[in-house]
Amino acid sequence: MKKAFLFPGQGSQYAGMALDCAKGAKEIFDKAGKIADIDLWQICADQEDTRINETRYCQISVFAASMAYFYHATENGTLPDAVAGHSLGEYAAMTAAGIISFEDACSIVNKRGIIMADHIAAGDDGVMCAIIGASSENVREVCSSVSGSGIVMPVNYNSPVQTVIAGEKQAVLAAAEKFKSMRYKAVMLAVSGAFHTPMMQGAADAFYEVCKNIKFTNPKTDFYSNLTGRKMTDFSNMPKYLSDHMVSPVLFADQIRAMQADGYDDFCEIGTSKILSGMVKKIIK
Repeated sequence: MKKAFLFPGQGSQYAGMALDCAKGAKEIFDKAGKIADIDLWQICADQEDTRINETRYCQISVFAASMAYFYHATENGTLPDAVAGHSLGEYAAMTAAGIISFEDACSIVNKRGIIMADHIAAGDDGVMCAIIGASSENVREVCSSVSGSGIVMPVNYNSPVQTVIAGEKQAVLAAAEKFKSMRYKAVMLAVSGAFHTPMMQGAADAFYEVCKNIKFTNPKTDFYSNLTGRKMTDFSNMPKYLSDHMVSPVLFADQIRAMQADGYDDFCEIGTSKILSGMVKKIIK
């Protein structure tokens, strides 16, 4: 049996999530908070603290929670055979695989959240919407048909029956109405930007500069990529990869199919939610 660890991304957070985390979580949150220069435990443990849902704080919070679970799950020295993440979850996956140190990952994830929040505050009117029931091909066709209204494209290929679209608000709303007329479900997401679209290019360029001086190494376990939907083998230019990652679709369903084809048959979600577990059950048997 080959075991894969899956790490969730932004959207898996909730107020008070630190209190539900694994043993030793406070130490991990305190270490990450010290690097980010914020009281991360307060943000993640307080059930009344709404900052957990702000991009500025959410990304480092989700990363810390995932790593707390990872260190607890592997405290006996047993590592997974492969790792993968969903969007932001790739940073926990990279850390778990040994591609980047915990400290460097905390630093760049924190800066990623700040850069993206600043980019959005500067005037990005992007939105995201989950389309449920339609095939990925249907989603691409509808997005193309309303593209005259502005930028709109599939950005998260989550399962055969769920794809997230993103882009300019008017275009996304036009697409959502068309999906509803076709009797598919369209759910607007509580995010304030068009993540994984070219609209984030300014943030991606700034993030590339952050990553240029970080040390990356080859992984100790198999690492499956959002960008290609396959096992990643070239780690020679991670700053460019992570910059491209910010403006490119997440091919999560392809990743899971590729892992199954490579013999992985035991998938464990490492984090505060069961979001990815539900997706996996819809992608493969």
